[in-house]
Amino acid sequence: DNVEWGVGVRTNGTALLNNPSGTLTTDWQTVGGNAASGDLAIGLENAWFKYGNDWGFGDIGLVFGRQAAAFANSRNQVLIDSDVRFDGAAQTWQWGSFGLNFSQYVLGATSGGTQNAASTYVENEFTKKLPNTPSSFQVLYSFQPTFKWKFSDEMAAMFAAGYHAWSGTSGTNFQNLIPNNGNLGYGIGAGAASLANGTVFQNRVSQENSRMWHFVMNWQLPFMLGVDFELVKNKAQVYGAPKTPGTPDNTPTPKVDQDSTAWAAGLTYGQLKKAHDFMVGYSYHDKGLGAVHNRFTNDKVLAGFSGHDFHGSYNVANNFAVNLKYLTLEEKVGKQQTGVDLAKKLKFSLWEVSTGVKF
Repeated sequence: DNVEWGVGVRTNGTALLNNPSGTLTTDWQTVGGNAASGDLAIGLENAWFKYGNDWGFGDIGLVFGRQAAAFANSRNQVLIDSDVRFDGAAQTWQWGSFGLNFSQYVLGATSGGTQNAASTYVENEFTKKLPNTPSSFQVLYSFQPTFKWKFSDEMAAMFAAGYHAWSGTSGTNFQNLIPNNGNLGYGIGAGAASLANGTVFQNRVSQENSRMWHFVMNWQLPFMLGVDFELVKNKAQVYGAPKTPGTPDNTPTPKVDQDSTAWAAGLTYGQLKKAHDFMVGYSYHDKGLGAVHNRFTNDKVLAGFSGHDFHGSYNVANNFAVNLKYLTLEEKVGKQQTGVDLAKKLKFSLWEVSTGVKF
């Protein structure tokens, strides 16, 4: 009775979002890392094992394997998209209204040689890019206390405050694309060297070893109303022209401090419990370019954009729902270059219709 486990597969990819250097989207990466064949790929989405027990001072759970994030998120998925799966371990503790979530997730690895691995070796952001630097893992360490209150059958609330430390995270998997093909508002000129990627998202900026504060608040209110809020505050980061291999990150020319705050607030009405139930909602998103990682955040709202999300769902049957979403986004910083309208901002909208079946 103390053991739970789960295994799941999915089409078009594995646990992590495709790195942003090769495509204009954040499509799922295939098992072999080839995004071009993603539509036909089948990946292992979940493979986890959990042991839980009440030791007399709360329920303790230990989770190992490929799993959804153990820490609380909001519907708006500012920090982590709900589709992202992690490889690693998590520990949870729930004692009445109070809980603690810990996690250690391996995100990838940096491979290098072992030359010069002497006692006088010094490790810093520059040496990590050198070919003779020893290999290391990229890891996300998370700590999150939570508080839950239930006032009645119609009223409940949850508050979480977490801290996330990204260790060894460098390279293209942890770079955000800059809108507008070079943008002096982000400290990037049109002539900056970068990997060719169309004419919209051409340049990239790195986020080295982010340190993020993460706050989540959810309210369940009478009359089937729901309110949620999520805030992410990253450490101060400075960006500029994309780095070249073998050079340290975050040494741009010119140096520009980036917006390291992302937040979203939303309101919903309705519920989805049985056939013919419905839910409609609205949320506002605002993401600074240096706040979150595009590889992990809500893949419909990239860093550097703000906008409005209108969505609705209808249960055709107890286990079958139809969903509709309309999203409109605008670049936070306009294209500020000589000979170009200083107020020019990239804008786009998205319609999405989807269905879901629960077994």
